[in-house]
Amino acid sequence: MKGNRVRTVTILSLLGIVALAALSWFVVLGPRLSQADEVALQVEQVEANNLQLRNRVNQTRDLVDRAPAAAAAAQLLFARMPEAAQLPTVLRQITDAAQSAGMKPDNVQVISTSVPVAVGAGSTTGGVSLASMKIDVTVAGSRPQLLTFLDNLQGLDRALLVNGTQITVTPDPDTKAGETLQVSGTMFVLQSALPDLVAQVDQLKAEAGAAAAAAGS
Repeated sequence: MKGNRVRTVTILSLLGIVALAALSWFVVLGPRLSQADEVALQVEQVEANNLQLRNRVNQTRDLVDRAPAAAAAAQLLFARMPEAAQLPTVLRQITDAAQSAGMKPDNVQVISTSVPVAVGAGSTTGGVSLASMKIDVTVAGSRPQLLTFLDNLQGLDRALLVNGTQITVTPDPDTKAGETLQVSGTMFVLQSALPDLVAQVDQLKAEAGAAAAAAGS
């Protein structure tokens, strides 16, 4: 009997120790481990945010380094956009492009343009307001002449965005032209004075540098 009593007390003691350990886990260790997991998660989130911030800083620096060259390229592009439609000049330049390709004036069958429409409902890009006008051209000639004509169009002194082209074979075998080229494109017109974009970028870089120096001091 005494042995059974000792065994019972021992078992109860062990159960008490186990219960106390479990209570310690739930009351003390569990929350601490949970907090540790939360802290680790927060550390990982901070590191991810720092990495993302560093990437953004590097991208911004890269953009700043490339900004002067991009501004110079934009300046040249906008310079090829007149402040008026100048349709007679457009028609003459397209005709000259066809003749330079070896075509006769009557091989220029169609030149049609639309009324300039403000781009983006009058919004500005880099302080420049633009309007666009559609232009469609149809010319006839040999395949080499048509390809040369396309090159000549890209070489006009005003910007032309070619949206689509289509070449069809002339059905009449007696026609010396041989093929017909249809070109649909877009020309642009400035609706505001063209600013010095390069000077603007240089000024912004100087202001940003001064602000960074003031923040670091």
